[in-house]
Amino acid sequence: MKKFLWTLLMLCAPLMALENLEGRLSAEFKIDDKALCPIKNVPLKAHRDWLGVLQFKDGSLVWVSSPKYTFAYLYGESLKNEAGVHAVYLTDHATGRLVQTVNAHYVFGSTLMSVGGDDIIPFAQKADAEAFAAKNHGKKIYTIERIDKRFIDYLDMR
Repeated sequence: MKKFLWTLLMLCAPLMALENLEGRLSAEFKIDDKALCPIKNVPLKAHRDWLGVLQFKDGSLVWVSSPKYTFAYLYGESLKNEAGVHAVYLTDHATGRLVQTVNAHYVFGSTLMSVGGDDIIPFAQKADAEAFAAKNHGKKIYTIERIDKRFIDYLDMR
């Protein structure tokens, strides 16, 4: 039994060592002035209010310029390495803090556009999403269950 517990601890230790980024301000992170979005090839510093980040199990981070492109990266470029993704975060539009994609509420169809055009606007709190949608003509509020590859491809075509 001790051997089993020790083995389990050794396998889980790297995961426990990963820092939870949720709730941190995206502005806290030192992003190189020359860093570019891996999808859109635009400077990340110019789009701080929209940043998304994929955190891999090895501790590395990949920053992306918008929510739509964060999911595009997850479903496209890194799909072959999806098992290596520990968590995915987006910048909460109301607070500037990172929220895990699984906990966010997404406003679809608003008048606000990201660097990539039509996008989903993430919020940690549903009330913030509802207020934003009312003010900016948002059509729907979704949760992570709706944000699949087909939906992101649809957004990219609009």
